[in-house]
Amino acid sequence: MRRTVLAVALGALAASTLFAAPASAKPTCDDPIPPPGCEEPGEPGDPPPPPGADQQPQGWLDAYHYESGRLRVTGWAADPDGGPVSIMVSVDGAPAGPFAAASRYAARNADVGFDITVPAPSNAGSHRVCVTALNVPGGTGYAPSSTLSCPSYQVDPAVPGNLTVTAGTSGFDNAYVDVAWSDNSSGESHYALNLSWMALVMGRDGKWVRVTEARAVQAAGLPGTGWTGTRVTGLPSNTYIMVTLATVEAGRYSATVTGGVRTP
Repeated sequence: MRRTVLAVALGALAASTLFAAPASAKPTCDDPIPPPGCEEPGEPGDPPPPPGADQQPQGWLDAYHYESGRLRVTGWAADPDGGPVSIMVSVDGAPAGPFAAASRYAARNADVGFDITVPAPSNAGSHRVCVTALNVPGGTGYAPSSTLSCPSYQVDPAVPGNLTVTAGTSGFDNAYVDVAWSDNSSGESHYALNLSWMALVMGRDGKWVRVTEARAVQAAGLPGTGWTGTRVTGLPSNTYIMVTLATVEAGRYSATVTGGVRTP
């Protein structure tokens, strides 16, 4: 019995020697990144974190509107590092500004709004607008500015003006129509001229039927602006000819103007 008790006591002592660790023991310090416990008492730790980093401005482009060579943009912009934020507006890469975002903006209950109008291209085609909030420096580093939005607006070609249509003839079923108009565009590639009329033709069943016939004409553009026109020949006699005309510029068509005349 005494030997058994002694064996148990020795076993417990051996176990405590193998698995118990002193409370002051340090973690393994041979790792590539030692844990904080590897520092000796009184040894300084990592330096304190740097002051807050510079932050990007925030904002929103609420609306944009183009009319007659002027572009208006509205929205808001703010920077956590201060303000007011400066706004740049570019159209087709040409910058304008800076403008301060400092008007009252009710939705944010702050003076961070902007309402800016700048000159803008009026030639036909698509034009790209970019509205940028410039960074207000603060803290460490330097945050980039923020592009609020880059929408596009479209400009249709100028509509032809003062359309006149007259008719004449050089023989039966060899009538002609003279079409003239004011060229209000300085950059058109051509004019799309369409003529249409009702004709009486015999169908396959031997009966006469009315059908619409048409002719499309590409009229040359005029350098600059001014008065221009064209003649269309080979038209039927004693027939009402409907005319539509549109300016074509940068692949876009203007609204059409219409007219008509009866051939002799």
